[in-house]
Amino acid sequence: MYLRNKKSSPKLLIIDDNRYYAATLCTVAAYLGFNANAIMPGPSVVWSILNADLLVLDLDMPGMNGIDVLHEMAIEKVPTKVLLLSGVCPDLLQQSKDQAREWGIDVVGCLSKPVRVNELKDFLKRSYENR
Repeated sequence: MYLRNKKSSPKLLIIDDNRYYAATLCTVAAYLGFNANAIMPGPSVVWSILNADLLVLDLDMPGMNGIDVLHEMAIEKVPTKVLLLSGVCPDLLQQSKDQAREWGIDVVGCLSKPVRVNELKDFLKRSYENR
């Protein structure tokens, strides 16, 4: 593991409607030393986010989508850092990032699906080192 020398493992929460993809992200994050969990989107999701150091959030989900989650985070003033990870077009990903920042959400990055494992590893390592 890359992060064993740190006192505590950072908590990573993944919200994605694709269980297989979310499980893969959890595996990569756990390998890097994160305490990673994945959940499905839903009405009480914001309370789970409160316990995370970093949220990896898909934008395009049925029902409660990523923008809905970001809006709820803004209403509840959740301080968790957010990585947007989605297969939507890059312009929409950027617009979502800008909107979230206007709402006061700390969006630390955007990655397009399908994300390369090395790209995700690099981002997660940098995000941990900067916490």
